[in-house]
Amino acid sequence: MTRSTRSSLRLFAVGFLMLAPALRAQAFEGSLSVFAIGMPPDAGMSYFVKGDRLRLELSTPGQATLVMILDGPAKKQYVIFTDQKAYTTTSFAELMMTTDSVRKESERNLQGASMTPLGTRATVAGHKCDLYRYRDQKSVNDVCLSTEFGALGGVGGLWGHIGRSMEVGNPPPWAVKLVSSGAFALRLTDTTGTTLWEVRRIGAQTLAPELFTPPSGFSSMSDAPLGPPKPPTA
Repeated sequence: MTRSTRSSLRLFAVGFLMLAPALRAQAFEGSLSVFAIGMPPDAGMSYFVKGDRLRLELSTPGQATLVMILDGPAKKQYVIFTDQKAYTTTSFAELMMTTDSVRKESERNLQGASMTPLGTRATVAGHKCDLYRYRDQKSVNDVCLSTEFGALGGVGGLWGHIGRSMEVGNPPPWAVKLVSSGAFALRLTDTTGTTLWEVRRIGAQTLAPELFTPPSGFSSMSDAPLGPPKPPTA
């Protein structure tokens, strides 16, 4: 696993860890297909959500699918290497230690940051969302937030600094309000309209518990990963 892959997966895991308690109470169960900038057209990124368990699959033609599982009740992360029939295990406590600098950077970026309603709505993946302009010390982005999924919004907190900020320091009141309401980012664009992140499909369905554990017959690797996969790149 490359350093950049570990770094991206680490950010992903932090977003989940901070919002796992809320996910326990939410009713949504199913899958989401997501596009992220840099992904080739034939690559895929899918999330599977069941209570406070989450599975991420990253696929690119010609390469083995990379799978990450976050198990809230067990407080463990698994990264599964399908081509090697092997997996690694990291405790949530270890993840939190390795993400300390990331969380502190998120706190710094949020100092003086703002989230301004733009007063317009859009439809993304068949669901309504409200447009906001997010501005911090380093970036300006437009984000379309939906509250139709209850606490599933925590998974959407993988976007940007909002979710990660809740673990450190004193997040601004607007961030607390959005996270508490389950604001889920269906789409994130820059101010030129370039899509950085977008949910393409949302499907409610019953998921088998086996999706959220390492497959039978796979062997455990001794070295734990430092963090989750980034989206496939061309």
